[in-house]
Order: sequence, then C-alpha cells, then structure tokens
Amino acid sequence: MSKANVVSPSDDRSGFDAVVMPCPRLELEWIKTGADWRKRECVYSLVLPLGEYDIRRESKDGEKARNETKAELGRTAVTGGNGQPPIWEDGKVETPFRDGAHSKFDAEALGGHIPRVAVCGDVFTILEA
Repeated sequence: MSKANVVSPSDDRSGFDAVVMPCPRLELEWIKTGADWRKRECVYSLVLPLGEYDIRRESKDGEKARNETKAELGRTAVTGGNGQPPIWEDGKVETPFRDGAHSKFDAEALGGHIPRVAVCGDVFTILEA
C-alpha cells in the first residue's frame, strides 16, 4: 500500500476510512512551514505505542487520549520547489536523502522489522526495506 487516507487511532474525522499506521515505526513527516510547500520541514521520528495505563496517554485541555508518542530523531529544512506538497506523480511521498538514509540504517539497527513510513498530510507511503 503506497497511498491512503490516514487517520491515527486517536483521530475522529468523519469522511475518511480509518487506516491505522503501523506502530512502532520510523516516520518521516512533512510539515509546511511557509505560505505554500516551497518552505517545508521533514521531521524524522521514532513512533512508539502507548499502553493502556501509560501516563503519557493523558489528555490535556479536553484533547482525546493519545495512543502513540513520538521521539524526534532529526529534521530537514527545505526551501524551493513548485509550491506543491512533496508527493510524486505516482502518489508516493518524497523522502529527504539524508534522513531517508538514516531511517534505513536505523531500521536495520533495530532488527530490520520496524516499518519506515513517509507522511504528508493525509497521504503516506510505506517505504521499502
């Protein structure tokens, strides 16, 4: 599966089919930091599931309880491009070279079984090993 509407287990957005991302995972998530996608960052994180009694699940200010926690491992800032989201014509989410390579090395160091996922908004790509 390379493209899907993504709804995390803690989201409640109607109109989307819920697709639960694999967890744990190594995640490369694109964030728009300017008026359009010419200014963006890719946040590289290790995403871990939270158990039922984990204190980190607690909600704040009326938010729903979280099912996952993220530990940031790196960040890549990008300036340039055509202003469109970093998604290729075939629907796959682009990965930055450096953090993309780091995620592959880290997946191997963690036993080779942890999925690597690139995310941009509601689109995600499960990356090959």
